[in-house]
Amino acid sequence: MASYPWYLMIILPYTRRELPGWGRLAGWLGVLGNQCDYRWTGAPTRTIRSTWHGYRMRLDLRNWSDRHTYFLGRYFDAETQLTLKRLLNPGDVLMDVGANIGMMTLLGADLVGSEGRVLSFEPNPESAGHVRFHLELNGIDHVRLYACALGSQEAVMRLHVSEGYSGSATLADVANRQGERFSREVDVPVRRGDDVLREAGLRASVVKIDAEGFEPYVLEGLERTLEQDRPAVLMECVDRLLKPVGSSRSLLAKQMETMGYRGYDIRIERRTRLSFLPFDPASESSSEAVWLHREDNRNSLLHGG
Repeated sequence: MASYPWYLMIILPYTRRELPGWGRLAGWLGVLGNQCDYRWTGAPTRTIRSTWHGYRMRLDLRNWSDRHTYFLGRYFDAETQLTLKRLLNPGDVLMDVGANIGMMTLLGADLVGSEGRVLSFEPNPESAGHVRFHLELNGIDHVRLYACALGSQEAVMRLHVSEGYSGSATLADVANRQGERFSREVDVPVRRGDDVLREAGLRASVVKIDAEGFEPYVLEGLERTLEQDRPAVLMECVDRLLKPVGSSRSLLAKQMETMGYRGYDIRIERRTRLSFLPFDPASESSSEAVWLHREDNRNSLLHGG
């Protein structure tokens, strides 16, 4: 399809306002989900201004993630974004580990303001190029892009790039990732987060990690930061992704609790209302969690409605 069908032009104002039933309507019309990508072969690339942070985003409508973002006017992952909104303040420092094309980096740049800093880490060269493009497109100069991964030690490792979604690229073993296809591999540099922060002369306020199962190693490389600076940690916690590296939700919880952190599973109620429940290692329905040090006064923010 070279341009929008007329009926998609009609529903765009409806989905942008997230009116009741927008998801069912968009799904019925073949807008959402990677299973609909075949319908969008040849679709255009569009640049829109986010309804949540005001920065411009270039979106490839052939890709389900970009298409979802286009029809909402915001990045689709509401839980993570709303949690960042609750935790970040002007002047803060955000580490966006696994930035993909830069959607969370853009939100973080808006939340911390020009007096704050965002350190954006993306090892996939193609995705890092998208982050760089978005920073230049919006004239953002308080974000530092690092075209590398974070881990427990400096190294060069093999990154497996997903065929259908760049956000699924991983350094973990993909042999047991059933139902997923990885189109190529690329060797990428890996650094320790502690070293990057020390070199930058910064202290992290919030660390967001989406490393597709590699989270335990990212945390090992941030041990000094977690013990001394005690940033909030917002990360994906999925057993299916953690098992290939010999970890699990339970082991990840022990890793964080050893450093004095308390975990919360993130749930969304209605469009913008969050609830934070004590982290349940056995849960199979929760994928995003936030961790705060027990002495962090931001614990109270998670119960403020």
